[in-house]
Amino acid sequence: MRDISLIPSLTNPVCLDPQPPEPSCEPASVTRLDSGLRPSDFVWAGLLLLLGAFIWLRDPAWQVNASDTLPIIAAIPMFGWLGAPWRFRPGPVRPSLVRLTLAAFLLVLGLVLDLTFPLAAGWTLALWAWLEARVAGPAAAWRPLLLLPLMAFPWLTLDLTSLSWHFRLSAAWVVDHLFGALGYSVVRQGTMLLVRGMPIEVVAACAGMNSLQAMLTGGVVLAALELRGNRWFWAAVASLPLVAWVANTLRVCAIVGAAVTRGHDFAVGWFHEGGGWIIVLSAFTVWWFVIRWLGRRPASAPRTPRA
Repeated sequence: MRDISLIPSLTNPVCLDPQPPEPSCEPASVTRLDSGLRPSDFVWAGLLLLLGAFIWLRDPAWQVNASDTLPIIAAIPMFGWLGAPWRFRPGPVRPSLVRLTLAAFLLVLGLVLDLTFPLAAGWTLALWAWLEARVAGPAAAWRPLLLLPLMAFPWLTLDLTSLSWHFRLSAAWVVDHLFGALGYSVVRQGTMLLVRGMPIEVVAACAGMNSLQAMLTGGVVLAALELRGNRWFWAAVASLPLVAWVANTLRVCAIVGAAVTRGHDFAVGWFHEGGGWIIVLSAFTVWWFVIRWLGRRPASAPRTPRA
C-alpha cells in the first residue's frame, strides 16, 4: 500500500518541465528611461503658454506679414527641436527661487512700463527655472538655446522704434555716398533722397524692423546647428545685428538702383519684395558659409615650447 503522503498535492502542483524565462533583448546594465513628466509639468507648460499668448496678443501692431510673423512664433518650437531629446528627472519640481523672483519682477516691470522686452525676458527666465529643475543632464546643452524663446516675442518691433530710424537714416546715408561715387547726382535730407531727379524716401517699411527679428531668429537657429558647443557660437550670434543691417542696407541700395535704372514701377513692383528678399537671403547665406567654415576648423593644437 502506497504512502499517501508521497502523492503531490493538487493545490500545489509541481512543474516537471519548467519553461526558461525569455531572454531580454536589453543588456542588464541598461536602465530604461522614460520622460519623467509629472502633472505639475503640464501645469507649468500651460501657465507659460497662456502667459506667452498674452505677450503676443497684447499689441497686434507687429503682425504685419505672415513671412515676418511666423518665424517669430516658430522660435519656441525650434527651441524644443534643437534641444531634443528632453529627459526629465522623476522628482518634484523645485525651480530656483532667485530666477522665479527675477522673472516675476521683469514681468511686472514690463506691464508697468508697457515694454515687451522685460516681458520676454521674464518669460524666458521662468522657462529657464522650470527646465533647470526638471531636465536631466548638463544644462550647457540647452542653455544657449534660450536665445530662441527670448526672440519669440516682438520686442524689437514694439520697443526699439528709435532703432528703425537709425536703420533708415544709415541706409539713406549709404545710398547718398554710394550713388554719388557712381556719378549720380544725389541730394539727401534725412531719409529723403533725390537721385538723378527722382524723389525717393526711405520709409519705415524700408527699415526692415518687421523682418529684422525674423532674420535674427533664423540666424540663431543656424548658429546653433553649426556652432553649438563651439567657441565661435557667441561671436556668430553677436555678429547677427551687423549682418542684418548690412543685408537691409543692400536691399535699400538695390531698390534705389532699380528705381533709377528700370523706373519707378519696376522698383515698387515685384522687385520691392521678391528682389529685396533675395538680397537679404544672399547676405545671410554668405554669413552661413562663414560660420560653417569656422565650425569645421580643427581645434588648434597647443604650441610646444621651444628650447
